[in-house]
Amino acid sequence: MNLSLRNEQKLLQRLSPAMFQSLNILQMNVMDLRNLVIGECGKNPAVELVEPKNSSCADYDAILSNVKAEQSMEEYLLEQILEWTDSSKSILISLLKNLDERGFFAGSVDSIATEHHVAPEVVSGVLNALKTLKPYGIGAENLAEALLIQINNISSIGAVMRAKAEWIISAHLDDLLRGSLKKIAKVAGVTMEDVKVIAKFVSRLRFAPLSFFAHDVALAIIPDVKFFRREDKWIIDVNDTYYPQLRFSGIYKDLLVGRSDQATVKYLKNQARSARLLTNAILKRKETLHKIAQSILAHQMQFFEYGPKWLKRLSMREVAENISVNVSTVSRAISGKYAETPHGVLKLPTFFESGVDDCSATFIKSEMKKLILNSSEQLSDQKIAEILGERGINVSRRTIAKYRQKENLPNSRIRKIYLYKTERKAY
Repeated sequence: MNLSLRNEQKLLQRLSPAMFQSLNILQMNVMDLRNLVIGECGKNPAVELVEPKNSSCADYDAILSNVKAEQSMEEYLLEQILEWTDSSKSILISLLKNLDERGFFAGSVDSIATEHHVAPEVVSGVLNALKTLKPYGIGAENLAEALLIQINNISSIGAVMRAKAEWIISAHLDDLLRGSLKKIAKVAGVTMEDVKVIAKFVSRLRFAPLSFFAHDVALAIIPDVKFFRREDKWIIDVNDTYYPQLRFSGIYKDLLVGRSDQATVKYLKNQARSARLLTNAILKRKETLHKIAQSILAHQMQFFEYGPKWLKRLSMREVAENISVNVSTVSRAISGKYAETPHGVLKLPTFFESGVDDCSATFIKSEMKKLILNSSEQLSDQKIAEILGERGINVSRRTIAKYRQKENLPNSRIRKIYLYKTERKAY
């Protein structure tokens, strides 16, 4: 054993409780923030609530009272885990905030573990438990895992067919999605008829588990940011009228004045400090959101002027550099928030688009859907890419395939084999 003493320098960054609170509040949408402020007033004797001028809090309550009694994703899942501890439920909520638009887990187990001050293994355990809840497939890391979870929870499929389906999904999912059924039959050593049955069965599964909740997404959306035009000028309004403000209460002042009990004075001052930190964090949130909104407006002016087809590529890094903050700050600030625009209420992340040249992914997906849903023939990915290329949208076949899979649209071969039917929407 070699024992020795040596000096070593390390650069460590530690976040204070105030910074943790500020980051947490930055990530909240306006509805969550309202609940937080009201909750703070209920437990903090130093403050009282003040409704802001031109308050929309009454409108907020009216909106919620008229919302249909349909369950949200959180409510639906929490009903299944009534026996869980509060700590596990809290971790579950954090996991749900890290699901992508399809319902796949896209976050970091380590980050959530740090947030909740637990070991990563604890978060992994909750994530595994989430995958056992309905709708089956939610929380999966990818499409293959989501499909396998669903198959394992369908009792109507026989053991032999289940084993074949699991093998094909695990080893040949890409071929299945491409419609290369003969290749699968040859490589997997199963009959062509079995492959067709499995392909048809898989096509009926949920490729996006979160679509189970699509009916209630827009039931009670309160936008955090509003973009509107007043005469010839665009205005940005960060919504602060749906939650009350905090101010020091008269009771606090009366208790503080002339108090000789040092313990009481210390307690009241600590409560006042807590309220001050919360108020400062809320103001910082508003300031950050406004800066991000200004950058979005500058980059996406054509969208606001002319509509969704003009949405451009925009990365969070570009906005972060523009307003001199970290990329993670932009990510937290837009998470779970909505913007009201002349073209409808949109998720803030919608403005941060990947794409090709100046065309956003949303626009390309929209044009792709039009071709697939409204064409009299079953267009291949290559043909779609060629048609879009003739329209000045230079996109590869692989990109079309990726976007098609994200939109849960089968390839042309599967559409031909099974006469895939879908509602033809007017775009």
